[in-house]
Amino acid sequence: MKKILFAIILIALGILFRTRWHLYPNVEFVTAATLLASVYLGRKWGILVPIVIMAISDSIIGNTNIFIFTWSAYILMGIFTKGKPWMKAITASLFFFVWTNFEWTIKGLLYGTSFFKV
Repeated sequence: MKKILFAIILIALGILFRTRWHLYPNVEFVTAATLLASVYLGRKWGILVPIVIMAISDSIIGNTNIFIFTWSAYILMGIFTKGKPWMKAITASLFFFVWTNFEWTIKGLLYGTSFFKV
């Protein structure tokens, strides 16, 4: 019961931070909720919590064509982050940055299509 309550609190905060209380660009509560859920609730919740947050908040604020990479980044963070909590935070944040920038690179939207422009 405590796990479910904690998951509901993380989901509610995640939705609120994505829709109403957005702090600054590139400050994502979903990443924190994913890490907290995977560390304290287990792998299943580490996958479920960010997916529910993203599904509900994206239905409110809309979505873009990069959702596959952002959603998959949160799922993979929930599955594969191992080790101490501080190490999970560092590796998950770096993975999210690299993975989502890789998506922009292959689409040629942010960076040029040449190897030397990357």
